[in-house]
Amino acid sequence: MTNSFYTAYKAVFSAVKTMLDYVPTVPGVPGVPEHDGEPEIPEVPEVPASGIAKTVFVGENFALTPDTPVILIDASSSPIAPLEMGSALDITVRMNLLVLVRESAPTDWFDGIIDVMGDVVDAILADRTLSGALQDIYPTNFSPGSISYRGKTFYGGQVTLEGVMYFEP
Repeated sequence: MTNSFYTAYKAVFSAVKTMLDYVPTVPGVPGVPEHDGEPEIPEVPEVPASGIAKTVFVGENFALTPDTPVILIDASSSPIAPLEMGSALDITVRMNLLVLVRESAPTDWFDGIIDVMGDVVDAILADRTLSGALQDIYPTNFSPGSISYRGKTFYGGQVTLEGVMYFEP
């Protein structure tokens, strides 16, 4: 069975979404040893919070809500070249992340906008293969500022990512 380009390409965007989606802390539960004929209940370890934004969108329709930050993942031009003679391809996967942090101007850009955008970059750099979805991904642009989107002005910025993916049909 051959691999689907669509499946491999979309997996990269899904992996970025997974890394950025906010997941709250799940508290641990202590285990209970076996007693009085009751079976043992194993310990459930705590899972720390992860992600950045409560709302991350990849190509789907959406409505902006007061829950911020919101991250919009937008595919960009992704050149494809032969990796070597044969069927393998080298794809440069490019995407823009629009990070909409707030609707009012911050009093301190470093402690209201840039810190959130930095968290986005840190999340990507924590696993530059996105759990094996591609060979490497890295930021190529970090641009805080105001963003006009759907007739509204937001404060946040854009983080541009570029990744290397090898595809064997």
